[in-house]
Order: sequence, then structure tokens, then C-alpha cells
Amino acid sequence: MYLFWISIKKEFIQLSRDRVGLLLMFVMPVLLAVVMTALQNSVYRMVNENRINMLVCNNDTSGQTLTFVGALKNSGMFSIQVAKDKSTAETEKIAEENDALVILTIPQGYFYNLQKQVAQRSAIAMQGFGLKEQDSAVITFDSMQLQLMFNPVLQETYRYSIKASVNGVMQVMQNRMMIDQLYRSINGEEIPQDVAQKLMPDAISINESTVHAGSIPNPNSTQHNIPAWTLFAMFFSVISLGSNMVREKVSGSFLRLKIMPSSLSVLILSKQVLFLAVTLFQTVLIFSIGRWVFPLLNLPALNLPSSYLALFVVSFISGWCAISYALCVGIIAQTQEQANGFGAASIIILAALGGIFVPGFAMPELFKQVSYISPFKWALDGFYNVFLLNHSLSKIFLNILPLLALIIILQIIIYLTLKRKNLI
Repeated sequence: MYLFWISIKKEFIQLSRDRVGLLLMFVMPVLLAVVMTALQNSVYRMVNENRINMLVCNNDTSGQTLTFVGALKNSGMFSIQVAKDKSTAETEKIAEENDALVILTIPQGYFYNLQKQVAQRSAIAMQGFGLKEQDSAVITFDSMQLQLMFNPVLQETYRYSIKASVNGVMQVMQNRMMIDQLYRSINGEEIPQDVAQKLMPDAISINESTVHAGSIPNPNSTQHNIPAWTLFAMFFSVISLGSNMVREKVSGSFLRLKIMPSSLSVLILSKQVLFLAVTLFQTVLIFSIGRWVFPLLNLPALNLPSSYLALFVVSFISGWCAISYALCVGIIAQTQEQANGFGAASIIILAALGGIFVPGFAMPELFKQVSYISPFKWALDGFYNVFLLNHSLSKIFLNILPLLALIIILQIIIYLTLKRKNLI
């Protein structure tokens, strides 16, 4: 036991002198967590809170345009500025000056033309009900369309949402105009306001809930980024631990241990214990920053799960998997350049496949299947189940089981490699 603690002390001294490794394991992931959360939080706020700037170029003199523009404002999706009787060049200049992402042009006579279309449909409906004789006269009207111009930065999903919102408002207006026209045709007078309100269909009531009972209804960007970059920090210990292993092999430390009253297994175990403690410290540090420092930076605070035991187990198994991978790279590599180069590149590739940079649901189908080979995938799913779904330890077993299997495989590779090189 004394030799074991001395080995841990020796590893701690070596680690404390590795400033580059410490920067990569602590400073870099913290900066990544802050920067990526801030960037993604701005996207979350744009989707959920901010309104899209829209410039309405109104060339129609009908009073219906005010109703239409008012309905667009009340939809809560747009921040609207109205420009009247402007040319296309003038409209584009105004839009650029006001950072408008969408230009909606209402052509002259649009609502008068729309009223004639509604009148024709009303006459057809009256004839179908038998309340009006067949009229051979055909009402003609010009074909007019609303014109939407989008800023190229708007993604296609936003464009669909904007078109659906404008179309929805226009459908409501057409329904109201149809009810007014039918009432006027039957009763010969304008429809009372209270009657019109009763005849208009109510908005569909939707009861929202989460798929899994007890899960967080509105997860924020912090809930996604803090676990992701904590995992990235854990696995980036390959730079420090892998280099450490190669340096000791090249310097002959492993051979000298064979003639000393100690064993290489004690050294390997001490390395794992120390770096496992480092990964847990990384977890506590980054989670603490998300919990208490992020609100000071005007970022959402990290909501800790109800099961601390499940959180500890996922963190422990993920950290052990990261340390096993780092040891495996360090023992197989022949030079520090190989350990650093392959270790850093492989971690970035595995992180990308595991959903650290791009969420798994947004990946192509092929990459979704390939992602299952990445330990980041299983570890990240474990963290998400704990943080977002509030799962207990018994429910995350399927997430940690592949990590445990990978740890066993890596430990066997470490043992066989040391055995083949006559180091143990």
C-alpha cells in the first residue's frame, strides 16, 4: 500500500508540471463550454423569444391592409415596419437599413381583388344551398399574389415557418370575409360584430407535455453543452496521460521498475486512480461553472438532476473509459508525437461522431449508425437521461453497459500489449 501511495504522489508531481496538459484538460473545455453555450443560447433565444424583422411594403389603399398587418403583429412572430408606395430599390434599401430579414409586398388592389374572389365563392355556395338562382355571368379578376423576399441568411425551416404564418393569417381573413359575404347575401345587411365572432372558428387548443414523465419541459443550451464539454475534457486527458506513458517507456522507467521492489501494475493502477480523480474534479468544476457562474454571464444556469447517485455513476464510468483509452494510446504509441497526434485526432473524430459538435438527430442516417462505435455517444446519452429525463440509476444501465464493456476491452489490450513487450 505504501508503494501505491508513493506512486500516486509521483504521478501527481508529474501532472502538476505538465502545464500544457493541465490547460488542455481544464482551461480549454471551460472556454469551449462558455463560448458554445453563449452561441447556442443566442440561437435558442432567436427561436423562442426574438421576433423576425419584417418590412411590409404596402401598395394597397384598402383598409383591409391594416387588419392584415395587425394580425401579423399579433401572431408574435414578427417585428413589423410598414413602408408605403415604395419602389423595389427603395424597399430593399429600407430593409437593409433596418436589418429586416423578410420583405412582404402587398400589390395594389390586392384586397379588392380578394374581395371579388370571396364574392364569387359566396355566390357558388348560395347556389349550392338553393338560396340563389344559377347565374351564368362569370366574375373575372386579376391573378395577384403576395410577394415574400427573404434574406439569404434565413434557413429553409425559418422560411417555411414565415410562409405558414402569413398564409394562416390570410386564411383567417378570408374566412371572415366569406362569413360577412354570406350573411350579407342572406340578410341584406352587415353582420353584427358579436355574431361574426361566434361564427369564426376558435383556435385549436393543444395540451403540451413531455414524452417522459418527470423530464425537463424546456431544456436550455446549458443542459446540452455542460455534459458534452465535460466529456470532451475527460477524454482529452489522452494528451497528458498518453505522453506521460510514452515518456516513461522511452526513458526506461518501465524496465527499471522490473528490478525494483515494486511492479508495473502498481504504477498503471496509480495512474488510473490519479487521473480518474482528475476527471471527477473536471466534472465538479465544469458543472459548478454551469450552475453558479453562467447566470453571472447572462447564460442559463445548469439544472442539476434529482438523482446525484446516477450522475456520479455516469461521471465515474465515463471518466474511467476516458482514462482507459488514454492509457491504451500511450502504451501502443512509440513516440510522444504519435500519442499526441493520434490521441487528439481520434478524440475529435469520436466526439464528432458521438454528438458533441452536432446533435445525433441532425446527422445523416449512415452517421447515426456509425455513432454507436463512439464512447461519447453512450456517455452523452447517459448524461442526457440523467439531466433531461431525470432517470434514476436503474434506468441508465443500458447507457453505461457499453462503456463498461469498452473499459474491459481496453484494459485487456493494455495488459496484452505490456505482456507482449515483456514489461510485466
